[in-house]
Amino acid sequence: MQKKYAILIFSKPPIPGLVKTRLTIERGGGFTQEQAAQFFKRSLWDVTELAMWCMDDLEALNREEREADPSAPERSYDLFISTTPEKNVALMKETIEEIGQWPREIHYMYDRGATFDDHFDMAFQEIFDQGYEAIVSIGADIPTLPRAHVTQAFQWLIYFAEVLGTPGFVQAPCQECGTSLVGFNFDTPINHQGIYYNMTGRPALDGYVEKLVEEGIPNAYLAPVADVDEVEDLAHCLSCARALRTASEYQTGIYVPICSDGGIVHDYHMTLALAMGADFLMLGRYFARFDESPTNKVMVNGAYMKEYWGEGSNRARNWQRYDLGGSAKLSFEEGVDSYVTYAGPLRDNVEASLYKVKSTMCNVGVTNIPDLQKNAKLTLVSSVSIVEGGYHDVTLRSSSPVK
Repeated sequence: MQKKYAILIFSKPPIPGLVKTRLTIERGGGFTQEQAAQFFKRSLWDVTELAMWCMDDLEALNREEREADPSAPERSYDLFISTTPEKNVALMKETIEEIGQWPREIHYMYDRGATFDDHFDMAFQEIFDQGYEAIVSIGADIPTLPRAHVTQAFQWLIYFAEVLGTPGFVQAPCQECGTSLVGFNFDTPINHQGIYYNMTGRPALDGYVEKLVEEGIPNAYLAPVADVDEVEDLAHCLSCARALRTASEYQTGIYVPICSDGGIVHDYHMTLALAMGADFLMLGRYFARFDESPTNKVMVNGAYMKEYWGEGSNRARNWQRYDLGGSAKLSFEEGVDSYVTYAGPLRDNVEASLYKVKSTMCNVGVTNIPDLQKNAKLTLVSSVSIVEGGYHDVTLRSSSPVK
């Protein structure tokens, strides 16, 4: 069984004079309109990146869930960004993609209706109509939102639906009793009318609580997270950022992926890199040998070869990565421009390489990479030991003449 879940970000496009105007000089703040728009753009990028990490976290938790219980549903997560009006969808997409390719697809939509209450109701319904089980909405101006908030929000909604057997609701307020995070299941009997647009000045937090009590909806409350609307909010955000940076030296548990960046020649090098803690491997030389590589296959000294060059070579001219600036050229050539032995189709070779990695893991007595990294021990041996450890003093049948 497969179940889909969605993260929804509401955001105006970061146009000067349209966003964060209370931070501008004209409204008593310290930013120009352009600076306020740039601040908001970077906050939007931060929140978008946060959503990407959260989806990875949630899907990793689901894999653990399915390993423990194969009957558990397979859960997937998608990101939606809703902007206003419809004509700004292209501008929002351009803004998000300005910093490069994101690791996941982002779905874009536009706000419908006359009020923010309508925007919420119609956006949630549009996504639910696509078969999603639950939605968690977060603001684009909350750069200090913890990843755990989003993860816990979905965990609560799954708990309400699958353990209690009834749809639920989850929220985290901002510092002014508005909302930093709101989420509920597709069949939760609630709407947003009167929450954000009302004539009494009632905070959104109180509005939601009244609806929850009236309908008897199971709900979860997460700790408040400040958004950034006023100068005081920005000062608070900066103080939190400084505190986080100071604590990061001592507060462990933050996942930073490690790349084995180059140098892999033989299949066993992959296992060594994984054993030493690599989360992923750079395999340019490895993949350059195959049919699927776009480089030319040439005959060199009677053998088929494939062209291969590194990023630091003159041929690649990736001077932005390997030079300190000053001119659009390499100060010296670091990468290689060479040939590698042609190896045929990718599928057959990758399958063989994976079998070798798995075989070595079995020899170590582990069945997964985390255990390999924990239990493997690297021992320096002599070249004679390597020879003695393989076949020797025999003639292989494959090289013997058949009579």
